[in-house]
Amino acid sequence: MSEKQLTIPKIYHDLPLEVSVVVGKRKIKIKELANIQIGSVLELNKYTGSCCDITINNTKIAEGEIIAINENLGVRITNII
Repeated sequence: MSEKQLTIPKIYHDLPLEVSVVVGKRKIKIKELANIQIGSVLELNKYTGSCCDITINNTKIAEGEIIAINENLGVRITNII
């Protein structure tokens, strides 16, 4: 089985990129937004094992699965776009 992999020319290998993992999105009403303060919690319908998107510069490059690594969260890549 051939695994899909990103092809990036070597000239770019040392450039830094900011990778974002989109764990979840939620719609809220303006009145909820007005009540947000330090310590507020926005509950998401995601949990360990849920799917997430991996983006670079707001462009989706992959999909993943949220995993627990000790006390931290991580992402297992499941699909490369």
